[in-house]
Amino acid sequence: MKATLSSGIAWLYAGLIFFGLGSQALAVPGDFDESGRVDGKDLMVLSRAYGASNGDAAFDATIDLNEDGTIDASDLAIFRNLFALSGRVQSVFVANEYSHQVLRLSGSGREMLSYTTNSSDVKVLGVDEEREWIWFSLQGTQGVRVIDFEGNIIKEIEGANTPNDIFVNQENGYVWIKDVSRIYRVSPDVPDDYDVLLDSGYHQIITGVSSVSDIAVDNLSGAPVAWVVERYSNSIYRITPTGMPDNYDLDTESGYHTKVTFSGPQFLAVNQADHTIWVASTTEIKHLGSNGTSELGVVDSLSNIGGIAVNPVTGVCWYFDTSADMIVRLSETCVQEITFSPFVSNYIDVYAICVDPLTGEVFVADNGSDTIAKYSPNGTYLWDKGPYYYAYDLHC
Repeated sequence: MKATLSSGIAWLYAGLIFFGLGSQALAVPGDFDESGRVDGKDLMVLSRAYGASNGDAAFDATIDLNEDGTIDASDLAIFRNLFALSGRVQSVFVANEYSHQVLRLSGSGREMLSYTTNSSDVKVLGVDEEREWIWFSLQGTQGVRVIDFEGNIIKEIEGANTPNDIFVNQENGYVWIKDVSRIYRVSPDVPDDYDVLLDSGYHQIITGVSSVSDIAVDNLSGAPVAWVVERYSNSIYRITPTGMPDNYDLDTESGYHTKVTFSGPQFLAVNQADHTIWVASTTEIKHLGSNGTSELGVVDSLSNIGGIAVNPVTGVCWYFDTSADMIVRLSETCVQEITFSPFVSNYIDVYAICVDPLTGEVFVADNGSDTIAKYSPNGTYLWDKGPYYYAYDLHC
């Protein structure tokens, strides 16, 4: 069993590093990608080396913060404090549909941002952590709005017909937006009032889809790879957008995608540490390799899966079952490790789930109780906040 540093010892290690007494050679301790800041990208670097020991191919001495020869929970504890010292805090972002709100809650549940649109429902959102932007749908207006973490409007994008999924690639800031019949890959440099149907130069369009239910993006060897769930055609598409022509049709063209058959897919999550994917129908979850074909684990005969989320550090997958009113943690081989029911016992209607990879804590939007609840990595109830009416989407 791996030992975990106490908070006090972790702070001591962080202090030693800051004062140059450790062997850490980085100008900014914890800044593994040497971007000048400690952020989520550095956490991804740590995730990819997590579990490695000296002599392993994945081992990197600069990530072994306590210099014990293994990158493990002790190093994650030190990194967590370095992350906090950088001024960045744990947050969960909420798309609160019927209240027309975008919310940002702190790790203690305090509202750090409460932004209300004039009249448009906010159904889905994506967060650009580096730019500190929030992209979210404006239902009924064929638009997407971008605000900063203070609630200031940055820009609006027009032309997307009822956007129902938004995913931000944290590596390059490109945003994937899905509407009724198209997928848009939009540059973060897109100007204000840009129309994805009329303008050009800042986006690509992907066609040949009609029932996309989920999108997730990975970065494999520095190149983006998008995974798209096409529900009614029992398909998962693996798309490599670099060099892909505009208006690329998944039905009739080839060269930039592969197709994987999966019965009734609904949800997909990418582990950006090992590049594997988790795919769920309403009754089955599979853990697949980076090509989407090799099977690493499967669990079936489930009741009614409503969503999944992956922790890239530990490799575990969380899902919620809307019929059984249960939240479950799966191991990398799809063994059920933890099962618990949300704290509200009268009426449970979980709609979204996300996991904070820095702490392993889980956030759940329960529309039965109109709350956002937080749980420990072992399923212990920590707190709930509300009322938040019909919270449809979460981002950790």
